[in-house]
Amino acid sequence: MSENGDDSFNSSRAEVFEALGHPTRIRILQAVSERPLPFSELKHEVGLESNGLLSFHLGRLSGLVKLNYEGLYTVTDEGKEALRIIDSTKEGHEGRGEKRPTIRMPYGRALLACLVAAILILSLAAVVEQQQTNNLSRENDNSIASLQSALDSESAQIQSLNSTVVKIQSVTTTLTVTNTNESAYGPGPDLVPASIWLTAPGGRNMVTLEVSVWDNSNYPITNITVTFPTSFGSIFKDLDGHECMSSAFPCAVEFQTNGFPLGVSNALPAGSEISASIGLVPTAGSTVQAGTTYSFTVSTTFLDGSTNTQIVSVIAQL
Repeated sequence: MSENGDDSFNSSRAEVFEALGHPTRIRILQAVSERPLPFSELKHEVGLESNGLLSFHLGRLSGLVKLNYEGLYTVTDEGKEALRIIDSTKEGHEGRGEKRPTIRMPYGRALLACLVAAILILSLAAVVEQQQTNNLSRENDNSIASLQSALDSESAQIQSLNSTVVKIQSVTTTLTVTNTNESAYGPGPDLVPASIWLTAPGGRNMVTLEVSVWDNSNYPITNITVTFPTSFGSIFKDLDGHECMSSAFPCAVEFQTNGFPLGVSNALPAGSEISASIGLVPTAGSTVQAGTTYSFTVSTTFLDGSTNTQIVSVIAQL
């Protein structure tokens, strides 16, 4: 055999002995030689708790252990040969009645010194390898803990978002009120019918309240005031953020003619119709109840100073 061939053979043998230099790897080799095993069962069989530790030892047994076509770990031909070496070594130690060879001096001392040195080197290598294995196991455990913490944080955020979505749905799904109104006439000689439409155009996160007044009297109108019912106004605010039932800045439906607010100098002519609308958004957690009747008060002031007040009801239909 050539020198290169000897080196290759010795290198292969050295790798096998290094792979078998840990008792856990010997147990792995023996376990998969009996029958092919999946990863989880192999971990239980050899008494390991860490996935990373078993993966580390399997990597060291490359060439001796392999995955078969079913994805199970089994022993290779080289692994079987290594087991035979282990078994023969064990039998040699356990044999009874054998005549042990004596070693003549000075070769005996030299060989004994080499064996002691080899044992010390292998022991040191085993200690270093065990320390590396423990470090790897700790790193894997820390990584798993970090990932679990991140997963818990993401789960909490998802729960918060789901809660928000539920709140939004509880509001928006009840805002499909459309074109339901009743007209009413106020007392007195002045006939001023008023109508109210409550709609949810486009998305359901905003309601449009539209009020129309028809001046069927003989007097021009100088002011129109719409008063919200408490049961409706307390759950809405206008697009500027003013709460409809606020005493400081309540929601206000503003009527205009010729681009200016109604007033003595800009009154609505008799026999004319005027409309005004306001956008409203529900406050968090608020709902419009289906079938509920909301009664608005519409008050008009005429140029001669007389007034007219009427109640206009709107039934919420979902």
